[in-house]
Amino acid sequence: KQWYQRRVRGANRDITLLFDGAMLTLTATIDSRETQYGTLEHDKLVVRWDGYVSVQIQTPIKTRTCGMCGNNDGTPENDITRTRRGKTTDNINVFGDSWQIDPLGRCPETPPA
Repeated sequence: KQWYQRRVRGANRDITLLFDGAMLTLTATIDSRETQYGTLEHDKLVVRWDGYVSVQIQTPIKTRTCGMCGNNDGTPENDITRTRRGKTTDNINVFGDSWQIDPLGRCPETPPA
């Protein structure tokens, strides 16, 4: 296997890019804080690409998030119900299309089922 790893460290940021010949993984530390026990707790964004894209946000439970990754309230049933404008929907296509970012207009809306 061919491996490539690059790490960039900053005052508050740590970004790692890893390519193992099949999977490209970008890990970015977004925030770090000390817990009451003296250990560090990190908020991370992980993006994996193997021809498809997988995005994962690693935050402590109950840290508020929004968007395609849900709200991190411990209830997965409500993670894909709130659109970008804050409206509630039970239609997965409406939910997904609301979070679409397409400044060049290249992504069509999902056709109705």
